Amino acid sequence: MKCTVFLPHGATPAILRFFEREGAEVRFEGTCYPEAFKAAQLEATTNPNAVLIPAYDDPVIWEGYSSMVREIARQLPDAVKPDTLFCSVGGGGLAGGIMVGCKNVGWDDVPLVTMETTGSNCFYQSVLLNRKLQTGARALPPHVEIVDDPQNGVRLALLKKLTSRASSLGASMPSAGVVKMALERPGGVKCACGPDELAMQTTLSFADDHKMLVELACSTTLIPAYNLALFEKLVPAKADGSRRTVVFVVCGGFKIDFDELVEYNSIVKKEVENGVNTWETHVDGELVEIPKLGCPYS
Repeated sequence: MKCTVFLPHGATPAILRFFEREGAEVRFEGTCYPEAFKAAQLEATTNPNAVLIPAYDDPVIWEGYSSMVREIARQLPDAVKPDTLFCSVGGGGLAGGIMVGCKNVGWDDVPLVTMETTGSNCFYQSVLLNRKLQTGARALPPHVEIVDDPQNGVRLALLKKLTSRASSLGASMPSAGVVKMALERPGGVKCACGPDELAMQTTLSFADDHKMLVELACSTTLIPAYNLALFEKLVPAKADGSRRTVVFVVCGGFKIDFDELVEYNSIVKKEVENGVNTWETHVDGELVEIPKLGCPYS
């Protein structure tokens, strides 16, 4: 089967090598995902046998991801329902799949927390943009442009500049369909974001605890697991004091190696020792400062 992958300029050599090993033809178009996807759409119209597969903005993609929720439901003991689900989000494909999956297994009331790095938080900005329509105007960062999506009745935040190293979260604009699902979901969706350095520290901590390397886009999900103040903000204690059941979807990724881990350690160590004692994270528009912890490999 022939496969042509459209990527924006700037993709790393590691990504290019991966697709070439799989036998795919790689074409570089534009400087961001929407431009690359537009080129793919145009190419698909010239071939009646072509099947266009978006990276994240399609119900088929969401349905594919949704199967993991059925697996999670089977694996949880005594058919327990989680108190919260965590996942990272870029364009929203994984988050959309989790929401679809939750609906399929009767977990539509379970809160979902989406985690992003601050330099690539198009989903965070988009959800807040729509929520603020009812509560008043909100000043947008200068690098954010508003795009109206009349088909889904939502407004989207287009990031004109991406500054995060978590490249797998580097969508400049999220799926309108997923944003709509998040706004209408009975269990709600909390959106949080934090700095790259905090995701780097989490990568180091997870490697130390579990002897597994995950890229920044995946360790971002685990930031609350290693920072109690943020976790308590996102998952309030139960009234009866019983233990909370939470699920972190750590999708792994392949854009990580030992050399990067060494670099992260150096960056985090400098950040921890710079005299500022807290990390700045944001939850649904609110600044949440959390204490800096020591570097795992200091």
